[in-house]
Amino acid sequence: MTRNNNIDKTRASGRGLGSRPHGALLALLAATALAGCQREWVKPGASQQDFRTAHARCEADAYQRLPAATVPQQITPAGYTSGGIECTRNSAGGNDCKQKQVWRDATYTTRDANADGRSALIRNCMIQSGWTEKGD
Repeated sequence: MTRNNNIDKTRASGRGLGSRPHGALLALLAATALAGCQREWVKPGASQQDFRTAHARCEADAYQRLPAATVPQQITPAGYTSGGIECTRNSAGGNDCKQKQVWRDATYTTRDANADGRSALIRNCMIQSGWTEKGD
């Protein structure tokens, strides 16, 4: 059985992380920053409001430099799967059984291709602003 699947191959507009020369470095920094435990930002003499202000400024700058870039991500591939056993009586009184095959379309979700890069930019901005990460 031939099946024609019209899979949307449209690429999201906007720049992905890999489109910039420093994309691989940002991805590596983000992966390193996100590995491990939850972190808290500290700065001697700074209040919670100071943190919120600094973080909002850094986040706005990061979104300006690396806007959201929604791209499709495949969750499960398309293909045939077992649909159970199908049996029919044959002329000799026995059963002829065969495995039923069912076509399943691929399933997709979306993700922001620039999320990791933005996280690295925010972290760098916070460090440049005098904040330090404190691990739990």
